[in-house]
Amino acid sequence: MMQMMRKVAVFLLFGILIVAFAIQFGGDFSFQHFSQQPYVARVGSIDITPERYDRSYQRALENLSARARQRISQAQARALGLPQQVLQELIQEAALDTEAEKLGLGLSKEGLAENIKGNQVFQDASGKFEPAKYQSFLQRAGYSAPFFEQEYRSDLIRRQIQGLFQGSGVVSKTLLDAYNRYLNEQRTIAYFMLTAKDAGTIEAPSEETLKSFYEGHKMLFMAPEYRKVAVLAVTPQTVAAKISIPDGEVKAQYDAKPDVYTVPERRKIGIIPFKSKEAADAAEAQLAAGKSFADVAKAAGFTTGGISLDSVSKAEFPAKFSANEAIIDEAFSLGKGKFSKPINGPLSWVILRVDDIVPGKQESFDEVKASIRESLIKARSSKVSSKLTKSLEEERAAGVSLRDIAKKLSLPLEEVTSSLQGTGQDGKPVQLASVPAATLADAAFKSDVGVENDALRLKEGGYAWYDVEDVIQARQKPFDEVKTEVEAGWRKDQIRARLAAKARELVERLNKGEKIADIAKSVGATVKTTKPLKRGSPEEGLPQAAIAQAFSLVKDGAASALGSDGESRAVLQVEKVTEPEPLKEMASKTLEQRLSALISEDNYAQYLAGVEKTAGVAVDRKNFTAAVGG
Repeated sequence: MMQMMRKVAVFLLFGILIVAFAIQFGGDFSFQHFSQQPYVARVGSIDITPERYDRSYQRALENLSARARQRISQAQARALGLPQQVLQELIQEAALDTEAEKLGLGLSKEGLAENIKGNQVFQDASGKFEPAKYQSFLQRAGYSAPFFEQEYRSDLIRRQIQGLFQGSGVVSKTLLDAYNRYLNEQRTIAYFMLTAKDAGTIEAPSEETLKSFYEGHKMLFMAPEYRKVAVLAVTPQTVAAKISIPDGEVKAQYDAKPDVYTVPERRKIGIIPFKSKEAADAAEAQLAAGKSFADVAKAAGFTTGGISLDSVSKAEFPAKFSANEAIIDEAFSLGKGKFSKPINGPLSWVILRVDDIVPGKQESFDEVKASIRESLIKARSSKVSSKLTKSLEEERAAGVSLRDIAKKLSLPLEEVTSSLQGTGQDGKPVQLASVPAATLADAAFKSDVGVENDALRLKEGGYAWYDVEDVIQARQKPFDEVKTEVEAGWRKDQIRARLAAKARELVERLNKGEKIADIAKSVGATVKTTKPLKRGSPEEGLPQAAIAQAFSLVKDGAASALGSDGESRAVLQVEKVTEPEPLKEMASKTLEQRLSALISEDNYAQYLAGVEKTAGVAVDRKNFTAAVGG
């Protein structure tokens, strides 16, 4: 039904397209026809020249760099597929231009001038066209007026064609209800798992059996491609290693700031506030008579033994409790276990008690010299790091290899051979001191031998430069090398096949009306029941494939699905289907707009594909490869 709706919409819009342009535009439009010049692609009668492609590609590269807030290299752009994206956009533009020519569509000089003058980019604050701003724009962009106006005219016509498809997506109530049901319908699933133990005993395979499995699954036994990479990093650690601070300077820093290395005395202090001097005096008498501090605090209205300041220095005391100098001085002059006389504080009368004292001390030079040295190195590292980075970049610009730069600047060079997954040829994860293995592997596989790469910014600070020195191609591992792996793979395949067959039998029993609890019990399994789940909802212990299966079943329908480990099997039954609530007005309108936009985009994409097919597209791979630099 959706396909029929889209086809009808495209057919009707195509008819409207011709009429709309015949009414709105004149016929003054020119096109680039076949020439003897080389082309990157040819669409109908229009050539996309290497010059035009390069201009569009450079503009796209600049825009991508601006969005990323860093310069995107050619290697990174190729890895992101930018050359192909630019080519496809130019092919689409040329296809629309060809279609416009076929339909006799165009834009008069007056219409073009009116559109340019109406563009806010070229207007002053009052909204009037400013010729100086227009000329300034052309100069900054490096365009001549005729070239820009021809491009602008073509773009306006393309936008008008595309604009006819906006709002073309018609959403019926049936479609809206179906989409709501798809998004919000829920299934409650009862299930149990079959595991390797349910597959029974699997006898040891013969040599011929293993070789047959190996031949049929060779792709499982491939050694991946590896990249041999040299890495040179400027990190806080490498910078610190190049900074030497003599003991005399460290000692001078210690002597210059003795207070910094003094550990203050800390006390645990109990406090009881009182509303009046009389109440405080009465409490003092009770304490002198032997009543406990906690009991006096409770009599004063506290559920616990008053206010307790745990491990506080004299300097910190005012931030913990509203106190004046009299309170602070008394708190740090009392002996351990002693209580004070009533003291008049800023907010109330108080009585203090010192519960514990940790004496202060002067840290010795030997105790703190390591931390002083570290702080001095840190203070100088920024300057040293900048100098190293500048020197390294200058050497790179001069074409010096990372190996030679490492020797010249006395920096450690790391060498690693890694797969795209960050594993070495021994299958173990690659370990580097400077760069996360996954980050380096991703960058290295987007580059190649002989390519000068941009430095990687490191999360912990600093940069890492890298060169791909060699590419070790993927290879087929011989049978004798992987015999153990082959047997493990064969055994897993046998378990998977046996569990699938067993699950089919159990599903048949479910579909005949047996209860899932009884069937699970017969194989020694336990039934679990999920909460109501929507499509794609996660459920611990239940593979996504099983949840997807459940949404293809009616209530009480049964099925099985492969476990997430690729071996076990889930046997499931839909216990309940919960229909979604009807959409409220606002939610219905939002969903309708969303679906309409998607259908409109699809209508335009189908129209565009048809136009390209009719026009005919030819890409010169040799010229395209040359245009993107390989």
